Amino acid sequence: MSAIFLCIALNVGGLNAAWASSEIKKIVLATDTIDGLVEKDGSGLYVDMLTKIFAAQSIELNIMIVPQSRAYRWTANGNADAMLSARQNEVEGLYFPVWHYDITFVSAMFKKDRFKDWQGEYSLQNRSVGTLRGANYNNYLYVPIDLQQVTQRIEGIKMLKLDRLDFFLDNRKALQQTLIANATELSKMNFDPQQYQIENIVPVKQYIAFTDNAKGRELAQIFDAGFAKLLASGELEALFVAYDYLPFPFPQNID
Repeated sequence: MSAIFLCIALNVGGLNAAWASSEIKKIVLATDTIDGLVEKDGSGLYVDMLTKIFAAQSIELNIMIVPQSRAYRWTANGNADAMLSARQNEVEGLYFPVWHYDITFVSAMFKKDRFKDWQGEYSLQNRSVGTLRGANYNNYLYVPIDLQQVTQRIEGIKMLKLDRLDFFLDNRKALQQTLIANATELSKMNFDPQQYQIENIVPVKQYIAFTDNAKGRELAQIFDAGFAKLLASGELEALFVAYDYLPFPFPQNID
């Protein structure tokens, strides 16, 4: 999959920075597409959130659409400044901010009629389990599985339909967004979502992770300050509501 480059024009006229102005003029973000959250055309909840944060510093947001594994490599070696969907203690050589930007569940999707007695992750033991390449969701499991990696969520869903996978392991919110966004395509292959079940396994905080250098550390500080401002002002919750991306993962006094 070749990279798709997007430049998000930032309108800073109505935004006042609450922290010192940065000399950084651009941030290059590497990420895979996530339906409704990061789209190829530069739209999405996460894009809007990051635009608001970095616009306050007049920092131009450039997005490179690449697979998750490549996003990590590019951020680690400095070809990109940051990546989305990073999880602490899973990747090396990256710098993490204090704030996570979302909380989701690592969840298993499967056919109801094949696994009627769901017993948590033990149901996955020695089964064929698909994940996105580079997502490493299998690291959250304590049971052995036959791991099958795919490049796109829709590919994993189709493999479930064709019984080429027993389970598909993924970020629950992103998986649900994919089912909604691809409903027409899936219906053409007689995919009935009512025949499938999604079960949570473990909650996971999602981070934007930065290259571990001076620029990356400064960008992390800018992100933390901007994110805290959006959260305190109610703008962040308003974004989640506008995208109907609920429940809002930041209740009062969240750690």
